[in-house]
Amino acid sequence: MNANEAPTAPPQEKKLIGYPELAEYRVYQQMQRGKIPYFKFGRSVHFRLSDVKAKIETACKAAAGGRR
Repeated sequence: MNANEAPTAPPQEKKLIGYPELAEYRVYQQMQRGKIPYFKFGRSVHFRLSDVKAKIETACKAAAGGRR
């Protein structure tokens, strides 16, 4: 690659995904980082709706507080 060429993203980074896949990806990231509490029953993962709503509300407040 020469200095005039822009780096290209790996093929998987260019893949288009829909809303369900995006939501699943984001939830999985938040689980892995310990930001959304979850419960495992066997291979199934479950969430309390109140925990998810609280996380969203906190994130929205933080984002709104950053804009002035």
